[in-house]
Amino acid sequence: MLVAERYEKIVELVNERGSIRVSELSDQCGVTEETIRRDLDRLEQAGRLRRSHGGAVSVKDLDVQTQPETPYSEREIIRADDKRRIAIEAIKLISPNDRILLDASSTAWYMAREMPDIPLTVLTNSIKVALELSGKEKIEVISTGGQLARRSLSYVGPLAERSLDAYHVDKLFLSCKGVHLERGDQRV
Repeated sequence: MLVAERYEKIVELVNERGSIRVSELSDQCGVTEETIRRDLDRLEQAGRLRRSHGGAVSVKDLDVQTQPETPYSEREIIRADDKRRIAIEAIKLISPNDRILLDASSTAWYMAREMPDIPLTVLTNSIKVALELSGKEKIEVISTGGQLARRSLSYVGPLAERSLDAYHVDKLFLSCKGVHLERGDQRV
């Protein structure tokens, strides 16, 4: 199968199913999973699909395409008191020496602001969370890196996903916008 034919088959399968795993694509196309990952990276760059953790999702009818993401500067102040209260309650679930993941939500940023300076390791894809925690000496901050999503001030894409694969955390604090009811994990 030629590379161009494989690309078309991948896009067709992704659009047909809505989402598909790397391992399935590898079996369907008769190539290694690493080859499929490279193919998915190229197809995402071309706007033909979106990478998700462990696979790809169709861009055909994603809600994000019709409703662009609200800029972080706006999300930060919308329902600020509620987010701060949620952050304070969430922090109560954290123990010294935990390894936690904070996503790029504005609520996670409020958690970072309210977080006591205790020994922790925090993995994040958020520029704002990393900056907020940078002044806390006992907290080790690990940033995923990746492609900068300007509206959300977060790192996304294959590099960010590979970074997440490299770490194990005790607790995850994830925005409800990070999960799609029908497709599971979504990068938004």
